[in-house]
Amino acid sequence: MLEEFYSDYKGQLFRIAYRMLGSVADAEDIVHDVFVGLSRQDWNQVVSPKSYLVKTTINRCLNLLQSGARQKEQYVGPWLPEPILDSIDGQPEEKAERDERVRYALLVMLQTLSPQERALFILKDILGYSYPEIAGMLERTESNCRKIFSRAKQKMNQAAPEPAEGLEEESGEVAAFFVKQFIHAVQTGDVQGLVKHLREEVTLITDGGGKTKAAYRPIFGMDRVLAFLRGVKTKGTFDGEMAAVHLNGEVGVLLTRQWRAVLAICFHREPRSRRILNIYMVMNPDKLRRFQEIKQSLG
Repeated sequence: MLEEFYSDYKGQLFRIAYRMLGSVADAEDIVHDVFVGLSRQDWNQVVSPKSYLVKTTINRCLNLLQSGARQKEQYVGPWLPEPILDSIDGQPEEKAERDERVRYALLVMLQTLSPQERALFILKDILGYSYPEIAGMLERTESNCRKIFSRAKQKMNQAAPEPAEGLEEESGEVAAFFVKQFIHAVQTGDVQGLVKHLREEVTLITDGGGKTKAAYRPIFGMDRVLAFLRGVKTKGTFDGEMAAVHLNGEVGVLLTRQWRAVLAICFHREPRSRRILNIYMVMNPDKLRRFQEIKQSLG
């Protein structure tokens, strides 16, 4: 029976933990620990296996976030979630699989919420649990859950110019075309052609974690973003092999040098206007470690 539960719920539990933590390794560890605990559980006491597993996963994530809060506060520069590499050719593996991925922009916004707000938003807005169910999982009153969710929803709406659920819309050929233009622009240094694709209020965020050169603060505004891209081009930041890939279900960019991933770029595109609102550059080698085995796939 444990094998059946593992097969049925492993993927969903991983996505919950990944949304909560923004780390693939931590999410995998949480899911592993949850099922180890389940193997010791008296089956007669588990009324609803799914609810039990979701509750346990959420609570383990909350505990981990609480214990790691100080470490995250000491992080050098902006902290971005670890991206997931879906495919190396700019095409998703399969539509059914892609639809289950976590959009990167939504993941970034989730990290701006407090752990409790994040848990409520995931359980209510993404997974569709009722307030009575959530109250039981988090051991809070329904009234308190409603207040926390309302606060989380308001923050999420303020973080995006359009409703957060719009991030799930298909990017399609428009995104792929932009990524090709982006690669050409940063490789040649002729970034002026990107103007028509960017919002005036575009923001660029780099995450080097203090382990590689990166901007210590977000860069706001089209002029400053374009100037930054020109500047890092002259410093050789974009030297190497740059390719369109699928990151978290959407088209992004991966830069490699001698088959080693050194930079992953994700974009937050407005669903209606298709202009870029945020550019996320993950440069911390710890967050690209899982990309290092791409040589075989590329070959």
